[in-house]
Amino acid sequence: MILLLGGTTEARTLVQVLRSQGYPVWVSVASDFARNFLPQDIPMRSGPFSAESLEAFLHTHHIRVIIDATHPFAQDIKRNARRVAQALHIPYLAYERPRVETPTSVIRVGSFLQAVEALSPYERIFLAIGSKNLVPFVNLKKKGKAIRVRVLPVSSSLKRCEDLGLQPQEIVAISGPVSTALNRILFEEFGADVVVSKESGREGGLLEKVEATVALGIPLVLIERPRSSGEVFYELGALLDRLGELYGS
Repeated sequence: MILLLGGTTEARTLVQVLRSQGYPVWVSVASDFARNFLPQDIPMRSGPFSAESLEAFLHTHHIRVIIDATHPFAQDIKRNARRVAQALHIPYLAYERPRVETPTSVIRVGSFLQAVEALSPYERIFLAIGSKNLVPFVNLKKKGKAIRVRVLPVSSSLKRCEDLGLQPQEIVAISGPVSTALNRILFEEFGADVVVSKESGREGGLLEKVEATVALGIPLVLIERPRSSGEVFYELGALLDRLGELYGS
């Protein structure tokens, strides 16, 4: 049995391919919202995994391989999965989005706090980073900065915004990725002089954000994804070849 940690576009594609090739698969996603984008007739669970609960799940369901197709910034589950897989001697395969080449106008930073520091020259900040890492950015309002945040249209995301004191006019709730044209409208309507995004890859809509900011002549502050370790695959074919080796052994 394979455990697929997912919820991303890559995971949805991978589920279909694994099933078509006859692999037995369990899927784990972080939230009920993510379940809506996956076939409903496969074994699936939702919610976070601690190291302990993940280890128990692996034993109960006789998992032979873990495939990690979670979001590039889902660091908690990635860290837990790597550690538990290593402890139990279960192969851990990471399936990741290829990196997107960006123009020199993009300001690359290594963390959310570095992104905050890079925003000091700007006054109207559009945050396309989701709801989980907003705290240091919301604090910029105390310095007179105007912000607008783009988050998923789900109650948990909206509650985080509300708990941080964000007002309705400071929130755009929409399920991405969205087109270059819509990104441009959102940035322009707010009067943004800078946009902040995570390095979410082409599948996460990064290219469209880059194109919109270039068209508007405003900078994009890009928070680089954490570096991965272990066996990492950027192409589906290479991942399937490795999976065949493991299942054939």
